[in-house]
Amino acid sequence: MASAARKILERAQQPTSTSTSFDMQEVLSRFVFDLSAKRLFGVDPGLLSLEMPPMDVGVAMDTVMEVGFFRHVIPASCWKAMRRLNIGPEKKLNAAHKVIREFFMEMIERKKINGAPVCNDGEQERVDILFSYINDPDYADNDLLGANLVSLMLARRLYPSAPIERKIVAADDIMPSGHKVHASDTILISLHSMGRMEDIWGKDCNDYNPQRWLSKDGSKLRYIPSHKFLSINSGPRMCPGNDIAVLQMKAFVALVVWNFDLEVVEGQSIQPKLSCTLQMKNGLMMVLKRAT
Repeated sequence: MASAARKILERAQQPTSTSTSFDMQEVLSRFVFDLSAKRLFGVDPGLLSLEMPPMDVGVAMDTVMEVGFFRHVIPASCWKAMRRLNIGPEKKLNAAHKVIREFFMEMIERKKINGAPVCNDGEQERVDILFSYINDPDYADNDLLGANLVSLMLARRLYPSAPIERKIVAADDIMPSGHKVHASDTILISLHSMGRMEDIWGKDCNDYNPQRWLSKDGSKLRYIPSHKFLSINSGPRMCPGNDIAVLQMKAFVALVVWNFDLEVVEGQSIQPKLSCTLQMKNGLMMVLKRAT
């Protein structure tokens, strides 16, 4: 985390001298990829370096998410036929899979060259991702559920990272709403819409209201049932990486807001992309100025 943070500062300082614009969404993507690769493979791909190398694997992952969304909204027979014929979005998916496989193989080879294997046989010591977090003093005493989490929860209610949730019906049943569902039916839940529904969040459902998540005296977080706030799923399907994701978001926000003033470039077209993950179609152009 510390090395990625230093790269963010180095990178952010580049446009501040001339106040030129840059794509914040791209920088965030590079930040997440560097952190993920470091933890999974023990190798830093260097996507946040000042040279800004091509982010082919990021583009490939975006393609996978776009094709995944496409599969959600058309009959399975259609996309399966496209896959067999290698046409349309399915052709793009094959190319994306190739790029991702090559990236994984490159990371594994670099790990073999630069360090110990991911795990050893027998009773030898294992390199465990979770164990490294437990022993790292930067994380051991970090409270992920502090009041400063409120702004992130507000943002995730209105802008969930996964705007749709797909469920397959296991057996015939009747929903609480009275709708009948049958085994093997597919249900698409719009989390993006749920975060804006008045009957769930009240008449101020579209407002950015921090008090929604705080106790009456504002001293602690108020309990919100997970089935109401589905951006991280619910019950046994709760996202296992949620705490790590929140830590990364908090670190990035604190790092940037503490050191810089941010301005969104006017006149740009900010639209959502059709994807399984919430992304902006044209990115988000911003200008950073050193905080005074």
